[in-house]
Amino acid sequence: MTSGPDRKIPIWRTAVAAYRLGIGAVFSNGALFRYFIYASLFSLGILALQLYLTALQLAAVTQPQSPGRAALSMAGSMLLSVGYAAAICPFAVAMHRHILLGETPRSYYLAAGRKQLRFLLATIGALMFVISMIMIAVTAAAASRAYEIRVGGMIAVAEVFS
Repeated sequence: MTSGPDRKIPIWRTAVAAYRLGIGAVFSNGALFRYFIYASLFSLGILALQLYLTALQLAAVTQPQSPGRAALSMAGSMLLSVGYAAAICPFAVAMHRHILLGETPRSYYLAAGRKQLRFLLATIGALMFVISMIMIAVTAAAASRAYEIRVGGMIAVAEVFS
């Protein structure tokens, strides 16, 4: 069995061509540019909320936190991630449909159609997967720094600082 020459995929040339198509589509089409502006404004608003939540969390570090407050903080971060996905979803769908199919968006930005809802659900699923992987990594790192001390019938957890 003979194989041909080892061919390499032109990754950089493909990436540059894709960005050229995407940026060209945004600035050549008024409706798509409007979608880009809306997505940017919504994303900046969500970023401001995320920074505010982070500042609150940093201020709360000096005070003892109850488990309910920590869970509320994590739920707020997850809701902001879902909000970000919902903010960029219509733009992402419109951009891909314009590049691949040549369609121009005709509806309002927040008019959720079947395509946008499917994309949003897929994005939320991917976000939840990434967030759960981060939580597993953080838990594993915390578990590697802690060990159990068995004294009689009682168990105490001591944290090791290295």
